[in-house]
Amino acid sequence: MESVLRVASEQITSEILDGEVMIVNLETGSYYSMTGPGTEIWQCLQLGSAPEQILGVLSENYSVSAEQIEASLKKILDQLLEEKLIKDSEHPQGSADLDQVRHGATNKIFSEPTLNKYTDMQELLLLDPIHDVDEAGWPLAKDNSDN
Repeated sequence: MESVLRVASEQITSEILDGEVMIVNLETGSYYSMTGPGTEIWQCLQLGSAPEQILGVLSENYSVSAEQIEASLKKILDQLLEEKLIKDSEHPQGSADLDQVRHGATNKIFSEPTLNKYTDMQELLLLDPIHDVDEAGWPLAKDNSDN
């Protein structure tokens, strides 16, 4: 049975807007962005895909060598695993699910997908909106200087 990669937990949330995927890790308060092929890679990961399946989708979507795509894909998957945004799973998905990510080879330029990490809002994202906020409400943190 071939292993697949999928989003690591319910604490990872994402949204795709204007061709950019924004990913938030609610456990760490870090958030991330990817554009171009990174968005398609993330869509495949949300469906639970083997790296070979993702490579196939990208090869169909971009007119560039499979070797170039494979090297870029390995690099971005390693980064996503290191950040604990994705994990290995033993539950294979059918390739038909990936049809929504395929759009066929076009003149789109393949650029190496990059994972941009942001930590500037960690304190805000990690606030417990019930227990850690001021009486005025979120996003104002309690002043614990009296304790």
